[in-house]
Amino acid sequence: MDQIRDFDISLFLTLHRHHTPFSDDFMWYVSGMVTWLPVLLVLLYIIFRKGWKTGLLFIVSLAVVITISDQISSSLIKPLVGRLRPTHDPSLSPYVLLVHGYRGGLYSFVSSHAANSVGIAAFIAMVLRNRLASWALAVWVILICYSRIYIGVHFPADLLCGSMIGLVAAFAGWKLFRYLCKRFLGQIPAYAPADSHLLISALAANVIIFAIVALF
Repeated sequence: MDQIRDFDISLFLTLHRHHTPFSDDFMWYVSGMVTWLPVLLVLLYIIFRKGWKTGLLFIVSLAVVITISDQISSSLIKPLVGRLRPTHDPSLSPYVLLVHGYRGGLYSFVSSHAANSVGIAAFIAMVLRNRLASWALAVWVILICYSRIYIGVHFPADLLCGSMIGLVAAFAGWKLFRYLCKRFLGQIPAYAPADSHLLISALAANVIIFAIVALF
């Protein structure tokens, strides 16, 4: 365990240490909770085009995903394990480069940010069932997870384990969505490639907007 912890810290310091004014702002925006808002709005547009019942079932299932991932990570594991964030660890905090003075909460393991982001992304990928969209969502959550290391509030192991919780939550949400759709709609909705392309465009637009804003 000591070897794993030492490797985790070493990897964190390696990934965290390269900062520039532009990347500070860019990663700050990526890491923010507002990150998902434009994407979710586009996604809801795609889902509700199949009808309000489909949209309602999707929202219920997504809420279950977020509840499972957030409660297990934040309410159960974090206080139970009690691992200090790099920004709060006295042995590491002198080496952490703060972004906008942000230190986060006291505990870091596991990352609820990773659990929620991976859970949402994986659930969306399961609903859309499009390979290109799945890859785009994977890149998106990797960027979000890296931003948490960049701003100094999570170790890599926090993000890896949080991501695993997110995947479990997404699978549970997907099974619920399938059941509800069969029960109330008689079938599982299918989405065209154009729907996935619209979502990918929203993801790309988000990144571009963050980059432009970070320049000024």
